[in-house]
Amino acid sequence: MFKKPWGQPKIRLLLVDGDIANIEAACKALENSNLPFAVDTAFDGKIALEKLSSKQYDCLLVDPDVLARIGQNVSEALAMAGPEAALVVLCHPHRPHLPRELTDLTGVTFLDKEALRSPNVAERISECLEVGRAMRNGEIDAFLVPTAGTASPLLSAGADGLYRALVDALQEGILTVDSEGNILFTNRRAGEILDCDPDSLLGLSILALADPEDRPWIEVKIDEALRGMTSRCELGLACPGQAPAYVLVDLGLVEDMGGGVSGVCLALTDLSEEKRLRDELEKLATTDPLTDLYNRRYLAESLEKECRRASRYGRPLSCLMIDIDEFKLCNDLHGHLTGDDVLRQVAALIKACVRDTDLVARYGGEEFCVLLPETPYEGAMQLAERMLSTIAGQPLSGRERPVPITVSIGVWGSNDKEDLEPDTIVGYADAALMEAKAAGKNRVCSYHPSRSLGTAEAEASQAESSGPLNED
Repeated sequence: MFKKPWGQPKIRLLLVDGDIANIEAACKALENSNLPFAVDTAFDGKIALEKLSSKQYDCLLVDPDVLARIGQNVSEALAMAGPEAALVVLCHPHRPHLPRELTDLTGVTFLDKEALRSPNVAERISECLEVGRAMRNGEIDAFLVPTAGTASPLLSAGADGLYRALVDALQEGILTVDSEGNILFTNRRAGEILDCDPDSLLGLSILALADPEDRPWIEVKIDEALRGMTSRCELGLACPGQAPAYVLVDLGLVEDMGGGVSGVCLALTDLSEEKRLRDELEKLATTDPLTDLYNRRYLAESLEKECRRASRYGRPLSCLMIDIDEFKLCNDLHGHLTGDDVLRQVAALIKACVRDTDLVARYGGEEFCVLLPETPYEGAMQLAERMLSTIAGQPLSGRERPVPITVSIGVWGSNDKEDLEPDTIVGYADAALMEAKAAGKNRVCSYHPSRSLGTAEAEASQAESSGPLNED
């Protein structure tokens, strides 16, 4: 384009940009190009206006920010250049909107400022001029040309609307933040992922959308991105008042956000459905489907971890084994559906008695195991007694009539630093449970290193028996 026979006038171009490095790179590339450009430059708005008032140009290549600093706008500069002058606006594509005065001008094209540092800048400018000419002649309404050396597009014919449409068509959410993490730009998809109006995100800090535990880590990743490092992570983000969305985030540097300021672009891929499926599979793998308690497999993994932690740091650890008394008789008298109801209700009562940090699992059949980190023997005994009276004092609702239920509980607890093994812990608690069953059920028996099962001390720690359920 624009290749002229030898001896014909060159295209007179005025390049107005506040970045000296951009000007120098563009001038060098244009000088080495075979295309017919005669270039003047201005890095200050006043210098640009002086040149426009004293000389005619065929093309203005202008960063609007330079003119805005002296209270001028591009349309005024174009008027000074005359009706035949073409206008190429140097733009920052990450900005959510272009000034309306630019989008209302006919035949204006927009070029990413990064293109000035491309060795092919002459071809890019020629493309802009060709597009602008075709638009002024009514041959096209809009055109999109990729720039060289950058992923950002050259936009024309209402670039604000076209750029917004292009970015909004992406399946990834886009957030652009400054060095402090303040959100400067969003697209439609970001609002859909976070279930909010995308404009409501502008001005918020990305840190405010993240879980407090993740905020220091995000600050580190933004700092790394500003230093040119790319990274990817999975993260939960939530707008104020909305449920969190789980997203895959790609962070990358935006080298020029205007005035030489750098920022970070965050591309969000919605993983909420994937996370829901993963959580569902994990729950299926670790949870008993009838009682919604943890299963034996998860209990075994947790026992390993808690034993290592308690042994290493000398922390107390206790364990309860719980068995529903005469459960087979309950099934025989009331049916297995009622038996399932009893299992669910007993599980709920046990869960209600413990802390969030305790672990309750269905051990098998009508047996349950409770793992009590940071709980000494005395605390475990108090909990077992409270659990015993809670269950015995609340007849459970059967399918036809209330069903009286009691449990027997075996307790093991350690207050001292010792080498703990999962099988040993469960074995001690289970042995104490067998003692409670043999002593008449509906009671608590304990095993502790300082005492032996069946001694008078152990008997003194048992609750008063109310007798076995439905004893023949």
